[in-house]
Formats: sequence, C-alpha cells, structure tokens
Amino acid sequence: MGVRTHLIVFVSIFTAITLISEAQYLIPVMKHEPSKQYYTTVNIGAGGMSSPVNLLLDLGTNLTWLNCRKIRLLSSLHVVMATGRVV
Repeated sequence: MGVRTHLIVFVSIFTAITLISEAQYLIPVMKHEPSKQYYTTVNIGAGGMSSPVNLLLDLGTNLTWLNCRKIRLLSSLHVVMATGRVV
C-alpha cells in the first residue's frame, strides 16, 4: 500500500475512534410513524421494581421528555422541590 492509502486508513480509523469516544450513551432510537417522533425505552427503578418508560427525544435540542404518570408508583421516585433560583 502506498503512503496515501496508509494516510486514508489512519484518518478513517482516527475519526471513527474520536466519534465513538465522545458518545456518552448508545441507545436504540425508534420512530413512531403516526406522529413522526423519535423515542427510546429505558428501565427506571431498581431491581425487580424497574418499569420500562418511553422517552421522547427532541433531536433539535438536548432535552428528553417522559410520562411521569407511568412511574409514580415506583418506590425509588421522590419529589424534589427546587429551592433557589435557576440560572
């Protein structure tokens, strides 16, 4: 292989490693066809008390949304009141 081919292989591998190393979570993303929205399913809770919950993914921001009514009965769920100002 020539120098150019070695360089292309090196850059390709380096790019792949860099892109993978910056990912914090790898999750399966599904599309709900009727609403054209993307979501993922995660288990919330501990041990045998975990519950699958669908998270709505807003691909335009870093926000996720979930239906809290479905997880109210989990013993690990506690309400945390905000004190102070959000900056």
